[in-house]
Amino acid sequence: MLFHLVPIAAGPPSTISVTFTTAAGATSTDVSISSGGGVQERFTGLTMDPDSNAYLPFVLASQSRFVRARILSSLAAGKQLPHTTVSPVAFSGGASPTVPQYLTALDLLTDDGRIDTLLACLEPGRTNDEVRQIHSAMSAQATTMANAGAPCIAYGSITRDENVKDPGRLGRIKDHAAAVRNRRFVLTSPPGSEGAVAGLVAQLDPQDSPTFKPTRLFEVPPPGTGKASSTSSLALPRTCSSSRTGPATASSY
Repeated sequence: MLFHLVPIAAGPPSTISVTFTTAAGATSTDVSISSGGGVQERFTGLTMDPDSNAYLPFVLASQSRFVRARILSSLAAGKQLPHTTVSPVAFSGGASPTVPQYLTALDLLTDDGRIDTLLACLEPGRTNDEVRQIHSAMSAQATTMANAGAPCIAYGSITRDENVKDPGRLGRIKDHAAAVRNRRFVLTSPPGSEGAVAGLVAQLDPQDSPTFKPTRLFEVPPPGTGKASSTSSLALPRTCSSSRTGPATASSY
């Protein structure tokens, strides 16, 4: 598997040095990251097995303060998808899928027992009712698949409108939670955090609980409380609350 390292720490990239140490015949490697004249971080026993908790890109993304590993395609440039462009290209002639189209797509997953995670890409402009309808269908789909012997969990987050800080915020979030309340659905906060939580759960061993496990949300804005950090006190099936730079905590109620 090919990858290249991307610096994320402040200062010029030339001040960061990464050293890989791999013993002969070993399937894992040790990584040392230096900056400012000294070793700042050490990670041992990393691997390129994506099913391992020591998967190198995941460990660097979740623990390193200096670098990220970006996976590269091993295919020739003309065969890579998506095709790279020299600059951003505006989409034309496209349209957002309708709610019925989302429901049809979910129905097509019913017979595939390999699927254990449902995560829908919903653009911020969708109404609360549309998002709740799609999330409700995802919850029902996950339950149907689990009942058929293919355990599945669906993930979704509150909407931006539900996250607006005003006296009605709590009521809007409760309404959303009531529409999707199911042990097969995980509702997260802040908006857009469902991917981070799904990624965290995917890396856990089956016997481990996601409760109170930290995960970074990177550029996802914090909840609409106006505070630097917050914790959830809502009676949701599972929630995620976080600050922009701090950990997110997945909690079961």
